[in-house]
Amino acid sequence: MLRLAALAAAALGIAGGGRALAECAAWPGEPDPLPQVDSADPGAARWAGLRAAELAALAAEAEPRSRAVAHGLWRHVGCIDPGRAELADALERTLPVRLRQPALAWVREPRPGPRRSAAEAARGLDAPISLASLGRPPPVGAGGPVAVARGGQALAEAQQALRQARFEEALARVERARAELPAEAGLRETRVSLEIVAATASLALGREGDARASFERALDEDPSLELDPASHAPKVYRLFRSVRLAREEPS
Repeated sequence: MLRLAALAAAALGIAGGGRALAECAAWPGEPDPLPQVDSADPGAARWAGLRAAELAALAAEAEPRSRAVAHGLWRHVGCIDPGRAELADALERTLPVRLRQPALAWVREPRPGPRRSAAEAARGLDAPISLASLGRPPPVGAGGPVAVARGGQALAEAQQALRQARFEEALARVERARAELPAEAGLRETRVSLEIVAATASLALGREGDARASFERALDEDPSLELDPASHAPKVYRLFRSVRLAREEPS
């Protein structure tokens, strides 16, 4: 058990350090420089074969408990026996989990990429994610792809809450979006739609004053805004028309 713990500590050191297989170093108690199975010295080659088999068995034993430990052990197997048959699959299978935040890039049309193997897909996890808009990509400086994506998600969540009659939740999501989304042209339609959701939810809760304020904000963003009476409850449409007509009356 102590021997396995020592090997686990060494394995974690290798995995955590992120060193390539070509930079392998001998672990405590191992010959230095580290022999390989194809060594010209028969004794060194035999030691390497036995050592690789030992570490492979320990790695397989460790996999259910700790992928990080198993991965470090498999990496060291690769130092000693780089041509081992199961090595590539084992290294891929035990890759430690880490948070990835690839960049977002707008494209005019979505283009499906070629089918890739699991190993190729894993190597491409940090590649930019392509986003396609229904019309044209937002202009440069208009909130940016991340802000546009965040706004779209906020709107979808607020609309879902509204459809499910979770009115307080819909209002909370709109309020959060108001605070987080930048006041830029590329997000205008999203902000208008969020205010329509807020006005509808406010009316459902009997808060006509809040609903009027939401419609005012929507019309501030888009003075030409019109609502489709077939897509909104009569009460919502009537209040919107009232707010709009009041804005159009000469002062």
